[in-house]
Amino acid sequence: MINRKELGYSKGFRDSFDQFLGDKAPLYMYDTCFIRSYEPLQLYDLKQAIDLIHSYQGVAAVAHPWLCLDPLHVCEDAVRFGVDGLECFPPEGRNEFGTSLYSSFAKEHELFCSSGSDYHAIEGAGVMVGTNVFPEEYANKFIEAMKKHNII
Repeated sequence: MINRKELGYSKGFRDSFDQFLGDKAPLYMYDTCFIRSYEPLQLYDLKQAIDLIHSYQGVAAVAHPWLCLDPLHVCEDAVRFGVDGLECFPPEGRNEFGTSLYSSFAKEHELFCSSGSDYHAIEGAGVMVGTNVFPEEYANKFIEAMKKHNII
């Protein structure tokens, strides 16, 4: 019988997550952000990433800034490099992530706010797709930004 593990294949979803994405994986980067990464893999710095997204008429936003070591510094750099938006509403609207801090920062710098469920089809996910908190006034500004950039 072929041993999938010996061939480098994972046994299933949980094994794949642990092997490639989990906190014991070689490139796990929870405590850093890509602009401040100390990991060996760094494809683009923040400016390069924003420029690349814009070169394809895309809209660039900083996702879950609260995971960065120095989130406001990352956000300030992103503004300086021309970012369009900022994730301001974390899973379940959890205030410990600084929802008001990031929405105030976005407003001050004329960025749209985004929201994500962080749903990854993992059993026991706290927020299902489409059910995350996203206040209507921010949703309207988000839609306006997408129209401005010809996304919708």
